[in-house]
Amino acid sequence: MTNELRRRFLRLHNGYRSILALGHVNISEESNETFLYAHRASRMRILDYDCDAEGSAYESAIKQCSSNKSSSAEYDENVYVIDNTYEDEVDPALKAISSWTSQAFNLTHAEEGIPYQWNDSVSDFANVCDMFPFHKFAENFFSKSASHETTISQCIIKVAWDAREKLGCAVVTCDQGNTTHVVCHYGPKAANKTEPIYKVGVPCSNCTEYTRGDEEKVFCHADEGVCVINLRDLNSHLNTSLRYPPI
Repeated sequence: MTNELRRRFLRLHNGYRSILALGHVNISEESNETFLYAHRASRMRILDYDCDAEGSAYESAIKQCSSNKSSSAEYDENVYVIDNTYEDEVDPALKAISSWTSQAFNLTHAEEGIPYQWNDSVSDFANVCDMFPFHKFAENFFSKSASHETTISQCIIKVAWDAREKLGCAVVTCDQGNTTHVVCHYGPKAANKTEPIYKVGVPCSNCTEYTRGDEEKVFCHADEGVCVINLRDLNSHLNTSLRYPPI
């Protein structure tokens, strides 16, 4: 992992979290002429890049090259596998994050998983279940197996969870050279996976919920709708501009 690739993973993740917080995420079905957007987030915090999380992601990627599935007790995980047989010189960060986020941003991909839930019940994805296109989509989809749950369905949730603090990613080309595994670990691990993914409201209006004492300060980057905790994080954020790749 180069520093540039680390920065790219961080910029892309924070960029998507920003457009979600600002209410710019279209959740309409492609055939629907009326555009509907996910509600804005009131306490979406920026992610910091964490070397320990990267190390954990690297270990997981190595294990997966050997077809050994792994799980982390400390982090939630997203995985994307690139088939090197058909793809040359791809941008691993953009490919992975575009795949993970497209599951919520485009409901026409509903057959790939259930993007708005952690478990077997319809979750409250930022309270958007009352929106007709999503409600109709959920009713139709959940008429299938009640126990249906896929790893794919959780990818967007791991990117969008508002209380995330840390991000670490690894890109590993397996020994055979046929596949490249992109793994990102997120901390802290979600404790209660039945809660809403993020708290709805005016961007930054609930940033103070992250303060743990008088020594901590909370900043709002109003243009990007994100919460920044502590001066160190603010300086880091100002030196890492967000990027909004096409969805």
